[in-house]
Amino acid sequence: MRTIVAVAGIIMFDNKILLAQRMFDDKTYPGKWEFPGGKIEPGETPEDALKREINEELSLNIHDLKIFAAKTKIERYSGRDYHLVIIYYLCEAEHPDFVEMEVNAAVWVNKEEIPLYDLADLDYEIALQLNNLHL
Repeated sequence: MRTIVAVAGIIMFDNKILLAQRMFDDKTYPGKWEFPGGKIEPGETPEDALKREINEELSLNIHDLKIFAAKTKIERYSGRDYHLVIIYYLCEAEHPDFVEMEVNAAVWVNKEEIPLYDLADLDYEIALQLNNLHL
């Protein structure tokens, strides 16, 4: 079974967290809200991959990356099973302005509001964990 390793950012600015909505034509989780990020490319560190993905998706620079959690699950995609590993990082945005380049929408929210969004399942688990933290 192939393993896919991805990264996601719990991006904070001024006590808010950034959520992004996947494109509606996305092959996995279309229209779902998530902590933005993506797959690690060969030769990249997880931190470099997250910085690249956030810049590509939202034209936003992040810093102060700290591992928060890692989640795993088996995914079925195109008739094959994959082992998905997502490493979640707490991080800070340089500023609150973003450009929705590879996402349908994005929004800054209070951490208590995150579970109200239609989240991808692993991101929902992370959202519940965030409610127990003082950020």
